[in-house]
Amino acid sequence: MSFNNLSGQLMTDSNGVTYIISDTFSVLYPGEQEPSVYEWRDLTSLRVGDGTITISTSDNTYSIKADAFESREQFLSAKAIAVSGAAEAKVPYSSDVELLPDKGLYISRDIPDNAVFATGEYSIKDIKSSLLLLLIGKAGRILWCVGILGGLLALLILHLTIGFNETNWWYLLIGGFFCGVGAVALVYIVMMIIAKLKYAAVLSSYAKHNDTVTFAVCSEGFSVCESDIYSPNDIIRWNIKDTYIETGSMYIITGKSHSVIWIPKSLFTREDQNRISDLLALNLSEK
Repeated sequence: MSFNNLSGQLMTDSNGVTYIISDTFSVLYPGEQEPSVYEWRDLTSLRVGDGTITISTSDNTYSIKADAFESREQFLSAKAIAVSGAAEAKVPYSSDVELLPDKGLYISRDIPDNAVFATGEYSIKDIKSSLLLLLIGKAGRILWCVGILGGLLALLILHLTIGFNETNWWYLLIGGFFCGVGAVALVYIVMMIIAKLKYAAVLSSYAKHNDTVTFAVCSEGFSVCESDIYSPNDIIRWNIKDTYIETGSMYIITGKSHSVIWIPKSLFTREDQNRISDLLALNLSEK
C-alpha cells in the first residue's frame, strides 16, 4: 500500500460520528463503545470528490463531508490513504478530474536521489494554453474525417439539388470545400467548449486551494503530488502504453488508465528539462 508515510486520519462530522481512515476504515457512532471496522477489501466502492469522501460497504454508505476535516492537509492525507487502500484491494473507486495524477497509480518504491526534482505551483495560464494543443493532438484525425465527410456530404446534397454541369462544377466544388471547413470549425468549437467545461471546475478548485506541488522524474517513473503529503517512497511507474506531448510550457502525459498529467517546464532548469525530455522519449511514445 502506497503513502505509508501518512498517519491515520481521525475526523468527526456534525452529527458526532467519528471516522478513522488508516490501514482500515472505522466508524464510531455517538454513545457506542466499539467502532465498526472494515478492511479495505470489504468496501464495495469508493468515491472521492473535492472535499467529500464517500465509502460504501455491503451494509451502509458513509459520506464524509468537508466540514469534518480540520485542514486541507488532513483531507489530502485521508484521500491518499483511502484511494491507495482501495486500489491495492482492487475495490472500484472513482474521483473527480484533477490536475494531479490518481493516487491509486502510486506504488511503494523509493525515488532515487538522482531524480529530477522541483517544487512549485501550477500556472493556470500555462494549463489553459496547453489544453488547446492537447485537444488538437487527441482530435486531429477526427477533425480530418469530419472535414472530408462534411465536404463529400455537401457535394452530394449540391449534386441532388442543383446538379453538376460544365458551367457550375467549379463553384460547387468550392462550396463543398468550404462546407467541409465549416464542419471542422463547428466540431472544433464544440470540443473546445467541452474541454473548458471539463477543466473549469478543476482549475477553479486548484485556484481555491492553491496547493504547492512536488515533482520528481527519474528512470523508475515519476511523482506529481501535493507537497503536504509528498513522500520520496511513492512513485508512478512508467507505462509504455502511455503517450506524451511536449508543448512550449508543459510536458503532458496521457493514458487510458489515468487523466492528464501536467509537468510545468518553468519549474525546471534547462538542463533538467533536457533530462526529462530524454526520460519521456525513452519510456513513453510521443503523440
